[in-house]
Amino acid sequence: MRKLIVILFLGLALFGCSQNSDYVSQNSGANSSPAPVPSPTPSPSSSEAIGAVSGEITWSGYTWEVKSYDYQVGPGPNYFSGSIDNVWVDGSGKLHLKITNKNGKWYCAELATKKSFGYGTYRFNTSTRIDNLNENVVVGLFTWDDTSGDYYNREIDIEFARWGNMAWPNLNYTVQPYGVAGNVRSTGGTMTGNSSTHSFKWQSGSVYFQSVENPSKTMDSWTYSGAYVPPTGNEKTRINLWLMNGTPPSDKKEVEFVIDKFEFVP
Repeated sequence: MRKLIVILFLGLALFGCSQNSDYVSQNSGANSSPAPVPSPTPSPSSSEAIGAVSGEITWSGYTWEVKSYDYQVGPGPNYFSGSIDNVWVDGSGKLHLKITNKNGKWYCAELATKKSFGYGTYRFNTSTRIDNLNENVVVGLFTWDDTSGDYYNREIDIEFARWGNMAWPNLNYTVQPYGVAGNVRSTGGTMTGNSSTHSFKWQSGSVYFQSVENPSKTMDSWTYSGAYVPPTGNEKTRINLWLMNGTPPSDKKEVEFVIDKFEFVP
């Protein structure tokens, strides 16, 4: 009987750990090596994906679910708020994501489409400079399948992040798993204005990434055709704004990021 109790206890402990490992792939970026191994993408895992839904918004012609947790989850881990203070669409149709400090707690923002798109081009037009973000801030534009861990949750990432180090490049493209050589590309995405467009074209056997400072200055582009291009499944499109390791911005200022629109082209 005592052995049975011990086995049950260990089983529950392991299950709990798996639930909290949530974002060690999608946007965690938690990496202790001296080189920028970007995209420790701590994405949503099956239980804490968009799990706690505080509501839905309509933006760019699609319905999005807003993530809300008043305890820390991945990526980060962080607190996530579905409040209108953290996620909203303005009168011009632009999406605003904001990291806020409420009574000493830093709340981040994340949302996901209800629809799965599959192969095609995912395009995000932004109007916040990506090169001026605090070193502890991460913006993620990506796909993630929270119904299956197959093919590394079908995660494909564009991330604006320096992973806690201002000396590291801020523009990161990743096809998971990020720890495999050749699956990540990181460059310095410098800008002179505020407007830029970032996209990836996902096809069977390849993913083409591109970032352009509008109207026509290419910041970077990259084609990945390695062994880890995932097939389509039940992945959704996600956008998040979060803090590396849950560490507040080094300047202690709240952070807002604006995305003008999202487009999907089959």
